[in-house]
Amino acid sequence: MAVKETKKTQMTLLEFKHIEAPPIMNIFDFASNMPASVYLESTGVKLAEACYRSCILSETRFTSEEYLLNSRRSTIDMGLPLGVFAYAASGVLGSLVQRHLKEEEEHNVKDGTVKLPPYKNINTSLGAAIRSRRSVREMSGKKMSLQQLSNVLYYANGVSGEFDVSSEGENVLETESLGVKTVNPIRTAPSGGGLYPIYLYMIIRNTEKLEDGIYKYLPLTHSLKKVRIFDDRDDDTLRRITEFGNNIDSSKINVAIFYVYHLFENPRKYGDMGFSFALIEVGEIAQNIHLPGFDSIGLRDVGIVSGYDHNDFKPEQSISRVEFITLAVKTLELEPQSANLTFKDKDQIPAWANGYVQTAGIRGQFSSSEPTDFAGRDGDHFGKRS
Repeated sequence: MAVKETKKTQMTLLEFKHIEAPPIMNIFDFASNMPASVYLESTGVKLAEACYRSCILSETRFTSEEYLLNSRRSTIDMGLPLGVFAYAASGVLGSLVQRHLKEEEEHNVKDGTVKLPPYKNINTSLGAAIRSRRSVREMSGKKMSLQQLSNVLYYANGVSGEFDVSSEGENVLETESLGVKTVNPIRTAPSGGGLYPIYLYMIIRNTEKLEDGIYKYLPLTHSLKKVRIFDDRDDDTLRRITEFGNNIDSSKINVAIFYVYHLFENPRKYGDMGFSFALIEVGEIAQNIHLPGFDSIGLRDVGIVSGYDHNDFKPEQSISRVEFITLAVKTLELEPQSANLTFKDKDQIPAWANGYVQTAGIRGQFSSSEPTDFAGRDGDHFGKRS
């Protein structure tokens, strides 16, 4: 039986709306019971799917669409380049380098802040961290240590360096601004113009040395500001805030982080595009939280065991004397010392282990087979001893 060739008809968009759109929308309605509507703009509840399906019938747009259409209205709009140029002026630079005073004022409130312990290095490779990142909804409910929280917050948005803004002009700050400090702190997450308009607020529960409550992270002093301490009446509110989605038990959550955008800290420079940069910055901070924060409670990211190249662990391989001593020093959380080894076979000690061997030797944590010999007999491994 011959198949009859279907005749194709070319039509305008207006013709399509009048002729084809109604039956198509009926199919959508039948399949999902969420019909498209020309009256969507006036409805009380606008479902996201209904907005999407009604886009060819109605002028209703998502707020994000409205923003994208208006964030940069024209390529000849000179507001953005002029705003950026103005931030090189001495008065603006002087104001930026004094922003630390506000945080220092918050930090100095008696009993109002908690100083976090110094962060610890993370030895996991970037590739391994990216490959192991997962989103989970089931929490263990175990208590979180203050050290773990310190690591997460530092790598999220802590201070990692300084930028000397006096390079923008010779002696400009010394003569035209308040104070003599001419540096702007640099954070672990990038920020448009180094303005850092995103602040981290947290609901913290079941965490070592901290009362349950709301806290604000102060990155310049690496501390937490107490916003409000919880009582039993807050349980229902916390449940509503944190138990979004399935399989999330608020009683097992240690930290819920909220990204708070201070609206006028970067639009003064970037105008409407400042909000775009803020959204990008939130994503960068969130990535910093996920990558090092995920395994920071395990041995790998604390830096005790890091494995071999190519992400191998080699569980059947025996451990050498130098590897064992390195593990011992890391487990005791001792800092590796500047290596000035005196062993006659020091050339056989890998460069990465010199500091650990020196630390262990100073503390008398091992004895060599000869007074000046470290490695002992050839092939001598701790893993092979009885």
